[in-house]
Amino acid sequence: MSRYCQVCRSLSSWSQRRLLGQAASSIKASSLHRGISVMDIMPAVNTSIHISSLCQQRRTLSSSGQQTTSKLNIKGNIVQPISEAQRRAAQLELDRMNESTSRLLHMTDVPVSDSIVNETRVALNYWSRRWYMHFHPGFGRAAKGSQLSLQALRQWDRHDNTDNNMIDVGSLTATTELQNEEIKTNTEQLQQGGGDHGARQAERLLDWSIENKLIPHGIFDLSKEGSYIKSADQHLASSPNLTCANIVQTYLLPCEFGGFGGSNDNYGFRNDATLSKHFIANASYVRALADATRVMKKMKQLHSTNPDQLFPDTLSIVTELNVWSKRAILLSEIQSKDSVAGSNVGSNCSNLLELLKSLEQDDEDSISVGYDNKYTLQGCLDHMETILHDAENRYTSTNDDRIRPSVDWYNHIIGAWARSDLGDAMEKTTQFLYGMEKYAETEVGADSSTDSDIRRCWAKPNTITYNGVLFSLARDQGRGRAKVAQEMLNSMKERYQQTKDESIRPDDVSYGTVLHALAQAGMAQEAESILDSLEDDYNAFIDQSESDEQSLMLESVVESVVVPGLTIYNSVLNAWANSFQRNAAERSESLLNRMKVLHQTGRNSGVDPDMISLSTVMKCHSQSKSKEGTERAEELLNQAIAMYHQGNWKVKPDSIMFNCALLGWASISGVEGQDQGGMAAERAELLLHKMKSLREDSSLDIHQDTQSFNIVLDCVS
Repeated sequence: MSRYCQVCRSLSSWSQRRLLGQAASSIKASSLHRGISVMDIMPAVNTSIHISSLCQQRRTLSSSGQQTTSKLNIKGNIVQPISEAQRRAAQLELDRMNESTSRLLHMTDVPVSDSIVNETRVALNYWSRRWYMHFHPGFGRAAKGSQLSLQALRQWDRHDNTDNNMIDVGSLTATTELQNEEIKTNTEQLQQGGGDHGARQAERLLDWSIENKLIPHGIFDLSKEGSYIKSADQHLASSPNLTCANIVQTYLLPCEFGGFGGSNDNYGFRNDATLSKHFIANASYVRALADATRVMKKMKQLHSTNPDQLFPDTLSIVTELNVWSKRAILLSEIQSKDSVAGSNVGSNCSNLLELLKSLEQDDEDSISVGYDNKYTLQGCLDHMETILHDAENRYTSTNDDRIRPSVDWYNHIIGAWARSDLGDAMEKTTQFLYGMEKYAETEVGADSSTDSDIRRCWAKPNTITYNGVLFSLARDQGRGRAKVAQEMLNSMKERYQQTKDESIRPDDVSYGTVLHALAQAGMAQEAESILDSLEDDYNAFIDQSESDEQSLMLESVVESVVVPGLTIYNSVLNAWANSFQRNAAERSESLLNRMKVLHQTGRNSGVDPDMISLSTVMKCHSQSKSKEGTERAEELLNQAIAMYHQGNWKVKPDSIMFNCALLGWASISGVEGQDQGGMAAERAELLLHKMKSLREDSSLDIHQDTQSFNIVLDCVS
């Protein structure tokens, strides 16, 4: 294989990793009482939101009864208008809970009385649930978070945050001097701040309650506290395991989308929970996993010591599988990247594993998997299968609805298998899917003893289930798997159209995953066909909803509309780059111009081209093996540099972008009629020097890497 072909293949791999990283950065967080869905580890569609959410915000009524319109920030998130009264109410509740919790934790010889039990129950519910809703920086954008709480959390954080770690708070206003004084007061009250502060307070109360023997007196009876859970999940709402599940879920937030908290450690990692969401393997993830595991073990211990108060149920199984799936994802990342140069984890894999072991070695009651397999991916997956099998048997033998199998059970294990690099991952995920589809048809479940391709399941599949299998398909770069993924998407759409069951409607993650599979396989026409379909649906809605009266009539229509986001467009561009078709450069340039028009006109403001968009189009031109295409690639590079210096940080040039331009000169080097007088080598060297000068003379941190020099050497050889 020539060096030129090797470089092309390497750049293609680079582009795919960047697309996956950009996609994963819009991971959606699940609600606290639910397990983390496989959606949270899928390549989600950046800046995409469901139109129904936007319409609901347009119909929000203010306290005066007048219709108001919530602001939509540039990231596609709905920013709730926060009133000063809401801020004050949240702050007063926080102050009251701080005082109550401090008083309880400092009590000795605790008298067991109804008042103490009720006060403990209220405090546990607040710290495990309501504090998160009001003050966690990640969740605050969608609920009652305020600028006050966000700034306070930044001060509580135990390391200096960089600009990249700051949270976009949209329309929230700046704080007043009085509010700053309140921040200072809260900082003094809360010595250990961060996004996990509520969970740590709840765990302290849990330990205090166990020590003072309050568990048998009903502190987990939430019937008097009401429920924040939808009526469809009443078994979860009344679960005595809800408090422990919420604590576990809050601890696991860094595994989902990032948060505040943590400190530097001795393992070479900065514990930034606000790292990019696709940067899975970091110290925050490991610490979050260790914290969640500790609480999970306490919950299981309470099942043994207080079976009348706490017992295994649907929610506790979801919680267990949630923790083990996060463990499997971490070990899969470590296992697959350990020997791969240039990965997110790199040589730090062993450090991450040592950090996990050191955090867990202090626990007297270690996790029991057998043969120390808790630190291997296969051991985690096997243990998840055991948990699932035992829970299913318990349900079938008792018919107790309190432990009825949940779709979340299966989604957790499908997600863990989908993220693994094990050879039988595809087989495992499809076995679960077919079994769940069979259950949806019969309400009985398939008998796996008569069909080895089906595993007997006790829950219907939902969109997240399909997304997990689609993700597993997308990990294979072959055209065959891409076609299967496309067929599965079409099957989902047909099932939804026939049943009108919202739980199986394809979402932005479904489309994004299939488009990524098509892009890897170079199936550009199929990818653009899906994009055209999404645009048609989106444009039809926009055209019909120009007036408020019409938009109010479209409630049933908008449920099936997804806004095509930037990652979707970049995936289609990547499909053209990988197609190697003669018209790939022309088609990608046309799509790039379309993105610019959509952004400039406000038709779809979230698709302003970024560095990935431009570098992918540059790659298409460079692969055209023509002087005109190569010059166009360098022209796009110069445009990106100019736009960045004008303040457009989204198109910040990097070494990958320069290498795409260099690749064009390498492709025509020595080609008769294209490389006149050895011009290609000269232009490539000039670009190499430009990389160096930009690094020295501007804010651009561009490194001349091995591939840069190899491409230039190809030009002169």
